[in-house]
Amino acid sequence: MTKQAIVCGNTETIVSGYTSDELSHVNEEAAIEFVETAVRSLEAAGFEVTVEHNFRDWNGGKFSPHQAKQYGYDFCGLVCVPHREDESLRDAAFAAENAGIEAMRQCFDAEAVAE
Repeated sequence: MTKQAIVCGNTETIVSGYTSDELSHVNEEAAIEFVETAVRSLEAAGFEVTVEHNFRDWNGGKFSPHQAKQYGYDFCGLVCVPHREDESLRDAAFAAENAGIEAMRQCFDAEAVAE
């Protein structure tokens, strides 16, 4: 069975809670860092990855924490995987999300130091 994962590609959703007004000019760059890092991590773990950009799907829609299960997904923050009993899939999704968040934070930190 193919391992699949969905990564959030919506900049507003990705940077929410991690950015500030002073750093908003690097939001897009930081979001790209998140997506590229998360995708690389998942692909290295053998996943087929789809990046979904629709704001509503991540904020109240099928990939949101309150809706994911009814659409057949396990919500793992900014990464979702189809619901299965295999906990290693969720673990890989959380690891990819954490790697992406770290890459995004480094992007924001580098910009903050430069200012």
